[in-house]
Amino acid sequence: MQYIPKEKIELHLKLGRNLCQFVKIGTYFEDRTFDWIKLEKEGDQYCATLVRSFDQGNEVFCDILEFETANELDEDEDLQFKGEKEAVFEWLKNEFDINLEQFHAPKHLKEKYLELIENNLLGGQ
Repeated sequence: MQYIPKEKIELHLKLGRNLCQFVKIGTYFEDRTFDWIKLEKEGDQYCATLVRSFDQGNEVFCDILEFETANELDEDEDLQFKGEKEAVFEWLKNEFDINLEQFHAPKHLKEKYLELIENNLLGGQ
């Protein structure tokens, strides 16, 4: 997986690219979730959102960006923080113990999902 160096995060966001990072395997009631952070720039503010994708895939259907999310079903699950870059980075470190050196393009989320399937931790289908 190709990670974006911390010093290039701002450049990627200014170019309109979203960045992502896997956080944990979670649960929403009785359903397992693949929880990840979406980092984006909205105007002059940075925005970090915890996305809770339902474990709906398998080795073939593994595009986590296409899965239904708890965020869509329940507005209380829409946890996000907006603000200056350093404030958002601090929130990510405090809330999720995020390593700023491990952000990547959204397309790489499926690699992590497949790794978790291979280790029999996910694979809801």
